Amino acid sequence: MSPCSIFTAILFLLAGCNQPDPVLKWSAAEIDPNLVNNPVYRKLDTLPEVMSMGDVFENKGPLQRSSEVAYLTQNWDEPKDSPRIHANNCRAYIKRTDTLRISIGIGWGFGADGFTLFYHNSRFAVKPYHFTDTHMDGQPEPVYFITRQNLVLDKAQYKLDDSLYGHIEFEAKEINELHEWVKHRATGYFRARVIEYPR
Repeated sequence: MSPCSIFTAILFLLAGCNQPDPVLKWSAAEIDPNLVNNPVYRKLDTLPEVMSMGDVFENKGPLQRSSEVAYLTQNWDEPKDSPRIHANNCRAYIKRTDTLRISIGIGWGFGADGFTLFYHNSRFAVKPYHFTDTHMDGQPEPVYFITRQNLVLDKAQYKLDDSLYGHIEFEAKEINELHEWVKHRATGYFRARVIEYPR
């Protein structure tokens, strides 16, 4: 198993355990076949990918940017053109079922921040994640409350090796491990190639 696969598996394992309530808020996704023609993707073609620690690719040559999503936690007044809030990438995975997992975030080796989109039968749910290697046993897990969410995809169904294009908007409130309220907001376009979920 490659270092990328190991890191990704750990990332999704921890992201999946980050919310103790197994009930996700599911909503209908919008389908827009013309999404791929949005000029934002031509802009992404000119930008290098934002790499997570542990990313290993077989692609030759530089990778193109997969996400221009602005993801904010707490400080919603940060300028929209701030490089920090756009420092994320997009990966899309499918396992044995037809449930698609789209991860938008960044891993830095000792932790990760972002959110996962679960997509099944034209419906979706959002689940933020945050973890570090300093997590203590017995420490309460964050609880997330999704207050608004909207997802647009270019197709209703995907299979391995398909290209995927999308746009996400969501807002959420979190009660973190210190019992503090933290606000989350994300908006923007993303793309990925659907690959198999790491074994």
